[in-house]
Amino acid sequence: MFFTNSLENQLQRWNETIRKKPNNPNAYIRRVIVYFKLAKTQESIADIDTTEKLDVRLTPYLWQRGLSYNYAVKFAEGAKQFEIDLTLSTQYVEETV
Repeated sequence: MFFTNSLENQLQRWNETIRKKPNNPNAYIRRVIVYFKLAKTQESIADIDTTEKLDVRLTPYLWQRGLSYNYAVKFAEGAKQFEIDLTLSTQYVEETV
């Protein structure tokens, strides 16, 4: 499928970027999005955790972790991330639901 190949190509590009710049949190977040689209929740959670280790200031912005945990049927962990997200703004509809 074209869509899957396209995602696989994106994944390979982000893998290469991370290989060259392993301390770039943005690259991990970009790869998280690809993993999520490929339904690779464990990989996306691992990359989110790596992003957080690289720059703890990003923690409240890592809403992708909440979604990934929910898809991994780890609802308590997902809720915890969404509570952290709400420290930025109580106007985020997804987190409050």
